[in-house]
Amino acid sequence: MSPPTLRGQLLRAQTVVVVLACLLLAIGAMGASAILLRKDQDADLRSLATSLCHTIEAERREQPGGEPGAVRAAFDQMHIPGYRFELWDRSGAVLVGHGVLPFFSSSDLGLVRNRNCRTDRPSGWRLDGIAYRACLRVCDGRSRVVVATEDALARLEVRRAALGLFAVLPLAALCAAAAGRVWIRRRLRPLLLLEQAALRLETRPGMALGVGAQATELAALERALDRLLARLDEALAREKRFTQEASHELRTSLTTLRARLEALRRGLDTAPRLEAEAAIADLESLDRLVEALLVLARSESAGLPSVPVNLCDLARDVAQRQARSDGPASPPAEVEAPDEILVRGSEELLARSLANLVENARKFGGVGARILVRVAQAEGLAVVTVEDDGPGIPADLRPVVFDRFVRGPADRQRGVPGTGLGLAVVRTIARRHGGDVATGASPLGGEAMRLTLPLLGPGGAGC
Repeated sequence: MSPPTLRGQLLRAQTVVVVLACLLLAIGAMGASAILLRKDQDADLRSLATSLCHTIEAERREQPGGEPGAVRAAFDQMHIPGYRFELWDRSGAVLVGHGVLPFFSSSDLGLVRNRNCRTDRPSGWRLDGIAYRACLRVCDGRSRVVVATEDALARLEVRRAALGLFAVLPLAALCAAAAGRVWIRRRLRPLLLLEQAALRLETRPGMALGVGAQATELAALERALDRLLARLDEALAREKRFTQEASHELRTSLTTLRARLEALRRGLDTAPRLEAEAAIADLESLDRLVEALLVLARSESAGLPSVPVNLCDLARDVAQRQARSDGPASPPAEVEAPDEILVRGSEELLARSLANLVENARKFGGVGARILVRVAQAEGLAVVTVEDDGPGIPADLRPVVFDRFVRGPADRQRGVPGTGLGLAVVRTIARRHGGDVATGASPLGGEAMRLTLPLLGPGGAGC
């Protein structure tokens, strides 16, 4: 199971935060709405109770000792749907009642009286499963007015509003996830650019990511990586200088020693001459090793030439040079190629790569082996295939055949000359040019080495 990505973690965290924020906002909105609704309803109850008290007091001033009929008439004028108005005497008995709500029982009246006889703050209670709010006001010291209505907070509309608010939460979460995905992708884009720049990075002097991140943290990370790359650049430069200088010194010494052995061999008898020839063979092997090291150093160095190269002409030239080197003992390599297939790169290094493939086929295919060089193009790539009808490469060596200093036991037993660097050089050069090399079975019966390189595009594009 792969570890979670930073983008996924941020998206989940943002979604959770937004959902919690929406939940808290909904709860807060419901709480605030409930407080405001209760406050408005209680204010209406107090206002109606006060208005009734004033009306009753005015009627009694005009008709001192009047009957409740005048008060009832005043009550009839207070016809408000959903409200009940009652007039109590000092003992709590109902003198007048009016409204669509049911009459309260004596226990209900006592509850309201106990809760409101010392204050005009509305109270709430339940009657027959219905929640009520009521306000009691004392009028002229002789009677009390009770105004009651259903509790607005307990009505179905409030519950529906609450359900509606909570139903919005999933939609809010989806919107937050969609918006967060876009926002996080934009904020993390500099990290993606850093990753792409690191993948495209080549081993060359002055290598840097060159993204130019704007965020402070990412800019600091980019500077730290650039400093690391600069130190790696210095280390690679020192290693390359050492390899080149050591290889040149070794080659000079080997050339001088070989010349002296050649001069000595001509003046020796048979036995000493054979020893000298063996020493010369060893020197030739060392010379090939040094040359391979030099080619590796050049292929990995900066400033690689980048010019159009015709692989077809290059393959024919390499085959001709190999034929001159082999002499009449071996048939020349056959070349099947069109007139022109262009790639971009170093002609010297690409020629060395093809020469190593042909030399490898000749060396391990055996004396008299047939060698076929095919140059073609497929799927935007130039393909050079070098085949032979020899014994081929053992299956256990194929995964490591392009590693450095790899030689099979059979080659050592047969005394096949080599350094184990030829195919490693081919792979290094191919990858330096944006291509690769692979091996497989040949229809001829031996091995087939397949070198692929990017084609030179119409506008001169290519590696």
